[in-house]
Amino acid sequence: MPRQLDYADEDCTFSASVRRATLGDELRRLEMMNDAIRDNGDSIAGGFAINILPSLLCVTGSGELTYNGEAVTWPPALNDVLERLPRAALDEWIGVVYDLNPDWKPQPVAADEAEEKKIASRRSTKRQKK
Repeated sequence: MPRQLDYADEDCTFSASVRRATLGDELRRLEMMNDAIRDNGDSIAGGFAINILPSLLCVTGSGELTYNGEAVTWPPALNDVLERLPRAALDEWIGVVYDLNPDWKPQPVAADEAEEKKIASRRSTKRQKK
């Protein structure tokens, strides 16, 4: 059953209907992630565009976002989400998407595991230079 989000403050109104993912949603999500990798590279905003935004957009069936009285085209572009959607609304949207689709929630990497990945990456880079 879809969940409805509604947010309003003096600058912004946001409403959206979020559902559980289907296989088609998962495939769209992977395509969007792939496109975001190509388009955003290693930027910090790119991390959001790659890891979070596709999850939000592909299970949000309908939505409306207005900022300072101006309607934002749906689905919103990365910059609209980053610059116009208040953090409280974004946090709620992310929370609902992950509540309905818990397997999509990014898992933290343990400190030891993260260090091992850095070391392995350095070794790989040294080998490539030789």
